[in-house]
Amino acid sequence: MKRLKLGSAWITGASHRGLDINNQDALASFVSPELIVGVVADGCGAGMHSEVGAQLGARFVLDFCIRNCKQGPFDAALLLQALIEYLHQLCDIQQPRDRNAFIEEHLLFTLLGFIVRPQQTDIFYAGDGYMQVNDKLTKLDHGNRPPYIGQHLLGKKATLLTDKLATSSLDRLLIGTDGLRDLPTPISELFDDPDNVHNPVALPRYLTTLAHAGVLKDDVAVVMLGA
Repeated sequence: MKRLKLGSAWITGASHRGLDINNQDALASFVSPELIVGVVADGCGAGMHSEVGAQLGARFVLDFCIRNCKQGPFDAALLLQALIEYLHQLCDIQQPRDRNAFIEEHLLFTLLGFIVRPQQTDIFYAGDGYMQVNDKLTKLDHGNRPPYIGQHLLGKKATLLTDKLATSSLDRLLIGTDGLRDLPTPISELFDDPDNVHNPVALPRYLTTLAHAGVLKDDVAVVMLGA
């Protein structure tokens, strides 16, 4: 665990910057000697205020994992149930005139996360994005129509997929939103620069430079672990 360092970045893409649109992605992370958690979320592009759900959802998932996974096993079904109940509570607190419209505009977001403990690493995901485990990069692609957990509130089934591996075999791990597709080099090459996990400003500075140059058009949230 001590050999793994965490780097993260949350940047606004050129297309959103040019139109003065809020960053619709979110990230949250936590590092301790016995537990490392990373979460990224991407608000639905069609939702006028989907950054609200992405930010609140990412933070809720992070806090849930910190509370429940320091000692006990990771339970994806319990996390999914808790997140759905939380989204219901947000609607109840808001008491919107049109509940469905409120959900569609605020609470639809993709979700990718990981929990690293001394013995086991768990990865969970729902919707589009990228994840790299050691040398294997996986693109999660649903043809720009990803399943959102918040759609459960609209009567659709929500699922949270999972993978796991022994932490002793983990050398590098990355989760990122689909804005990473515009990187000018393969995503795996982010690990070629050790500063991206050792220097907290290196990865944000690099991605921000690409966004200002118009290379990264969409918002990006990425969390990566490396030695």
